[in-house]
Amino acid sequence: MPHSTTVRGSSVRSLGIDGGQSEVRARCGTDGTVFTVPGARRGADDTTTAVLEVVALARTEVPGPLARVVAGLTTLPAVASERIELARRLVDVAGANEVWVGDDAVTSHAGAFAGAPGVVLAVGTGAVALAFDPDRGRVRTFDGAGALLGDEGGAFWIGRHAIRAALAADEGRGPATALGAAVVDALGPLDGLAARLHEQPRAVDSIARIAPIALDVAEGGDTVATRLLDDAADRLATTAAAAVRFLGVAVVGITGRVVENGGPLRSRLDARLRSLVPGVSVLESAGSSLDGACRLASGDHADPYRPLFTIVRCTP
Repeated sequence: MPHSTTVRGSSVRSLGIDGGQSEVRARCGTDGTVFTVPGARRGADDTTTAVLEVVALARTEVPGPLARVVAGLTTLPAVASERIELARRLVDVAGANEVWVGDDAVTSHAGAFAGAPGVVLAVGTGAVALAFDPDRGRVRTFDGAGALLGDEGGAFWIGRHAIRAALAADEGRGPATALGAAVVDALGPLDGLAARLHEQPRAVDSIARIAPIALDVAEGGDTVATRLLDDAADRLATTAAAAVRFLGVAVVGITGRVVENGGPLRSRLDARLRSLVPGVSVLESAGSSLDGACRLASGDHADPYRPLFTIVRCTP
C-alpha cells in the first residue's frame, strides 16, 4: 500500500525519485517527506504506472510548482522514445519545469560522490557498478544485466540461490540446510513452491525478499548459507574491481540495504574487494539513489550528470 513517512518539514521546489523493483520512493527536497509505493517490474508500462503513482501521492501533500524532478530507475525503459514519453508524462503529473529520467546507478553515484570521480556499487534487488569520471569523460556500467542475465550478488540472486538450496536439500539433491525452514516460514511449504512463484506477477521481488533471511541464517552458522554469502560477496567485489580497473580511480561507494555497514554481507564484501584492489578506499558512508536523485533535483552538483539523463522541459 502507498504510504508516506515524514522525515522533516521543509519548503521545497524539487522532487527526487528512486524507482526499484521492491519499492518506488520519492522525496521532496533533500530532507523532506518520503513517499513510497510498491516497486515496478521491468517494462515501460509498469514503470510508468509506479512512478506516476508515487508522484501523484507526493503532490497531494506538496502542492505548488516544482522546478525539477529527477528519477533514477532500476527499470528504466530501454527505448529512447519510451524514456521521453515517461518524462513528458512526469512533467504533466508533477507540474514541473523540467524532468530528468535516468538509471538509478547514476543517481546512486550522485548520492555517493556528488560529481567527483569514483565507482559506486549499488546493491538492491539487482546489482550494478557505475564507474564515472566527468572530468575525463569516462563512464561505464558493470553488470546490472537484470534477473535473467546478471545482477550477480544482488538480493534476487541471493534469494534465488537460497530457495534453490532449500529445494535441493528437501529433495535429497543437496546438503541439509536451515534455509529450508526459513524459506517455508516466508513463502509457505516447499511442495509446490516453484509453481507458486512462477505464477506470481512480482516473482522477482518475492524472491529478492528472501535475501535478508538468508543473511540471518548465515549468521546462525549454517554452512550452505555461509557459502552462499561468500559467493555473493565475491561476485559483487569482482564487479566493483572491474569498474575500478576501468576508471583508474580506486575509490568505491557501496549502497543498498542488503550491504549495510556492519552486516554479514558487507564485511565479506569489503574484505574481498580489498584483496582484489589493494589500497582501495571504501567510503564509510555513501548516499543512496534517493539521496542522489534529490541532490540533482535541488541543483546540487547536477551539471556533471546532465548528459546521462533524458531531459524534458515544460513548454508553455
